[in-house]
Amino acid sequence: MTIKMKAIRAQPPDMAAFNKIIQEQVDKFSPYAIQEADRVTTGWSGERPKWKTTKRGTNQYIYMLSLVFANPDSKGAKKFTWLDEGTGPHDIVAKNAPRLVFNAKFSAGSRPGSLRTFRSSSGPPLIFAKAVRHPGIKPRGWSVLLQENLNRMFADWMRPIVVNAVASSGHAIK
Repeated sequence: MTIKMKAIRAQPPDMAAFNKIIQEQVDKFSPYAIQEADRVTTGWSGERPKWKTTKRGTNQYIYMLSLVFANPDSKGAKKFTWLDEGTGPHDIVAKNAPRLVFNAKFSAGSRPGSLRTFRSSSGPPLIFAKAVRHPGIKPRGWSVLLQENLNRMFADWMRPIVVNAVASSGHAIK
């Protein structure tokens, strides 16, 4: 009795088709990432940071999406960074007036560990001083929280897409 065996080799995947689908979905997801970052600063008065996304990828990994400031030197971007990373104690000196004038009572609109910002509030009595020692800002940790949320959202978004992309590359998952 003779037994004939033939090796079955899988065709190489069509990575161009796979990457095309992934790239399209990353482009579609980008506005949602920007919208999520904008939600952090909705309660702000004054300038808010503007966001943009950057993307990259190769055949080795799915495209990576990064959220960055459109203008890192803007007042809104600097304010976000100060609140996100916190500041140490620092002196504030009157520059364009003989004295600083501010309310003694102040309640910040944001809290560490929360992605939401509400309007801050302040109240009397008024304080007049040539200089003050600011105690610093506690870091809010928004970058880490945003990254965790966006990674979760992106994974949920991409799960069914990757199945279709693999099928389009010639290697359907059954």
